[in-house]
Amino acid sequence: MLSHDHLLPHAIGYLLVLCRISGLFLLTPILSGETVPRRVKAAFIVVLAGVVYPTIDHARYSQVPLELWSLAPVVASELAIGAAIGFMALIPIMSVQLAGLVMGQQLGLALAEQFNPALNISAENFGQLLFMTTIASFIWIGGLEFVFASAVLTFDALPAGSFPWSATPVDLLSGLVASGFVVAIQISMPVLAIILLETIAMGFVMRTVPALNVLSVGFPLRILAGTMAFVGGLIAMKHTIIVDLQRVFAEIERWVLSLSDLGVAGG
Repeated sequence: MLSHDHLLPHAIGYLLVLCRISGLFLLTPILSGETVPRRVKAAFIVVLAGVVYPTIDHARYSQVPLELWSLAPVVASELAIGAAIGFMALIPIMSVQLAGLVMGQQLGLALAEQFNPALNISAENFGQLLFMTTIASFIWIGGLEFVFASAVLTFDALPAGSFPWSATPVDLLSGLVASGFVVAIQISMPVLAIILLETIAMGFVMRTVPALNVLSVGFPLRILAGTMAFVGGLIAMKHTIIVDLQRVFAEIERWVLSLSDLGVAGG
């Protein structure tokens, strides 16, 4: 039977592994939402950390300080590594949510909003449909497995306590956010183009037939035309979403592999 003397040397190492894995559950799609109960998340984190811990080099964790004030920055850096991976995986989801918000606002569907428990925000119907499509694509191409594998790979690339805050991927994150806005525009462009044409056409109708009630005719026509454009462009939207997810996965992999240079420099 194991005693406290046998378990105590592994406490710090297991804690740091637990913190890095916990960082994934802060921002990663599906894992960070309220759809997964907190008790299930906690149990999954504890079990996953227990599975990962025996596979790492325990000698690397022997130099971690045991003092509270010295251990706190190390714990924060471990959380930051997992959170960075989760945030990069979340960016395509938020881009699609933004595209749905833009289309819904332009179509006049802002009042028909629903609560999205996966992101803890309210979203209109188009955004919800695109969100579910993106989540399905994320799962279908192995997004969850890739995120977990990337987090596990970081233990071989970078030991605990050696992550400098200056190496935080600020430029990479800002670049992904900027490209996310571009993807949102690409997804919403078919609907926005139809809305623009409908607005121009109704402007001519209003000038030529002043007696016609443009409000009663224009709004239903805008919703009908926008919905038809949205349904017709779903295949192209799905292709754009998958390409964007794969691109973000490639950036995550590149950043995780670059951590090995920090580990060598720190060692």
